[in-house]
Amino acid sequence: MISVSLLVERLIYKRVKTAAWSIVKSFRFIFPALFTSFIYFVLVFLGLTFFVVPGIALIVFFVFIKNICALRHTWGINALRYSYYLVKPKFFKTLFILLFIFFFQNVFSITFLSSPINSRENLLSYFIAMIVLYIFDIYFKIIISLFFLNRDYISSTQSDVEDEDNITDEE
Repeated sequence: MISVSLLVERLIYKRVKTAAWSIVKSFRFIFPALFTSFIYFVLVFLGLTFFVVPGIALIVFFVFIKNICALRHTWGINALRYSYYLVKPKFFKTLFILLFIFFFQNVFSITFLSSPINSRENLLSYFIAMIVLYIFDIYFKIIISLFFLNRDYISSTQSDVEDEDNITDEE
């Protein structure tokens, strides 16, 4: 996810880099992303353990944590707060995007991966289905990265406008 986020941001700003560059650069963000993901998993586990709805809400609110670690160099609790800040105004839109991705991947997995692997044809079918599923997974990661960059841009633009309004009000 980190490599995909780095590449998507570079492509948007027309500073094209290679996949090898993004993979090498993503090693810099592994520890912050793992630390933030650990906090995320603990919170989601507690939310899902006690009540299902808060756990699902936490999954939606913290969907951008890896993007934030990679692209905004923020990690830990601050990354969780920033993800919450970005998702809160568009909670239901984010929920529906994640539900679509979840159902699409599960329906695809159930449909294409359900055949037994006892012959060469079925094994070949399984590998083709796995490759297609991987391609869709990357595609959905690109969609989530684009959605993050959109929300980040909109929120930074709104905060800049609010800062300008505060400055003009003080004068």
